[in-house]
Amino acid sequence: MAFFYFSLALGLGTMSILQGLTEAKQKPPIELETQNSEMFCPDNPPIMKEFSSLDSKNSSTKVLLSTSFEPTGLFSAKKITPFITNDKASFSVTAICSNSGQYSLNVIPEKTGIFHNFLPPRTDRVKTGSKLSSSFKSDMPFNVARLNSVTLTFARYSTSNPGKRDNYNCGSSLNVYYRIDNSKWTHKMAYCGQHITETTGWRKGKLVFDTKNANTIDFLFAYESLSIANNPVLYLIDDLIITGKE
Repeated sequence: MAFFYFSLALGLGTMSILQGLTEAKQKPPIELETQNSEMFCPDNPPIMKEFSSLDSKNSSTKVLLSTSFEPTGLFSAKKITPFITNDKASFSVTAICSNSGQYSLNVIPEKTGIFHNFLPPRTDRVKTGSKLSSSFKSDMPFNVARLNSVTLTFARYSTSNPGKRDNYNCGSSLNVYYRIDNSKWTHKMAYCGQHITETTGWRKGKLVFDTKNANTIDFLFAYESLSIANNPVLYLIDDLIITGKE
């Protein structure tokens, strides 16, 4: 009899777990996004100042550029970012979620007011990317004539993967390119996105570039997905800083 009750309790417990997993699986994207927002979107002041060494009278070789994408200071009320907008790559400031402050930048091009994955040809990644300028005012490369290396650091958060990791290990990604002295673009890193049910919140991206004997360096960010999403998705970056080392 004791075995019967034990088996019954075990069976009911298993059913409860399966029911919970089914409910989580069937939870609508908007509800999941709200849940993730409560977990991963802190209400903190901005970490980075809106600063460009090129634009500032007090030039710096240590900090070349920093931004939390906040509409203050250099941004005025226009939400200007140091990323250069073109016809194929239009990154937009959003208040949906941020690592610090109130705003971040969504690197998925906006389509009809809703963020969706899109599928650019792999050979055209650079064409669908957006170049990072050293100035908030115009398109300018980073002057590294006196620097041996440059470090690019930023926070990233995504719900962009079209499926879970078991089926889509890197179904969406943020690709970082660079070029030295206006040469050809070189692929540096692909930061894989996460599925909305598996996102672990804000993570750090950090890349170091050798600039010894170089005069300038450019950076370009390009988003890529293996399939088109039916629901709105996010790939956000925040608290970006570029530092140099002599």
